[in-house]
Amino acid sequence: MLGHDNKHHKSVSFIRHYHGYTGGHQKVRDYIQHFLDLNWQTNLFVDGQSATMSNLFENISGVNYQKVYEPSNSDLVFLAGMDWQDFLALGLSNKPVINLIQHVRHADPENPLFQFLSQPAVRICVSKSVKQAILPHANGPVHFIPMGHKIAAKPLHKSNDLYILANKQPELGRRLASYFSEQNVTVICHDHYVEKQAVLSAMASSRVSLTLPHHTEGFYLPGIEAMALSDIAIVPDCVASIEYSKHYSNALRCALEFESIISTTKKALQLAHSAAQLWLRKQRGKALLAKYSLLTERQNLQKIISAE
Repeated sequence: MLGHDNKHHKSVSFIRHYHGYTGGHQKVRDYIQHFLDLNWQTNLFVDGQSATMSNLFENISGVNYQKVYEPSNSDLVFLAGMDWQDFLALGLSNKPVINLIQHVRHADPENPLFQFLSQPAVRICVSKSVKQAILPHANGPVHFIPMGHKIAAKPLHKSNDLYILANKQPELGRRLASYFSEQNVTVICHDHYVEKQAVLSAMASSRVSLTLPHHTEGFYLPGIEAMALSDIAIVPDCVASIEYSKHYSNALRCALEFESIISTTKKALQLAHSAAQLWLRKQRGKALLAKYSLLTERQNLQKIISAE
């Protein structure tokens, strides 16, 4: 049982090995905040420090920081990714576990994450695609909670034509940046990991944002961020992104290959200067974005831990 009576303060255990910032770490940080907001005593062991977003897990108000990973005194254990290795080494098989699943690769028998699906847990998936992928293999209930996000307001003035987020596809990103620069398009390209605020600022200052994912993703949050901050977002298909890159919104789909991206980016740059079409697409985009809020994410979590 994940839910408990109100006779004692409920507690949850988290662990993070934080050696490099990723969207996966960010989502675990969001879930830490959800449990705090739901009045759970939240215990966290964290080691390592990322070069970017270095303070992500530091000085979180209300968190009980542990010097060693000690989930035995918590009512509930929250695990994501390879956290299972630390947990299983302690032999605490009687502890209820929530397992956050953020990528379809968990369902690949060749991936080391696959082995953990046989462990009993209540699983929360960040997209329908992830849920469908792991469902045949998971030991325990599997839930889908839409990925929540909170994007700070940014200046609306667009001083740049095209922003390319290429940290996951650096070679392709550099090739595209070179092509469009030669077409007299002003381009900002990040072909390596930079601070999150630098990414959001580049999106906010650009008419079009092209976000380049891996071929498969669990959700791919940059696509949502680009929809919110740029006039037009281009999100090449990466499985889960199809859930939010709907037709006629301000997110355009294409294949994750050079010629398809070139064609779609040219279309996006034209749309960015068509006031009537742009307004309608952005309105549809806003309606889609409203479905992916942190409040909705927290409410769905509360339902799950109350019902299980």
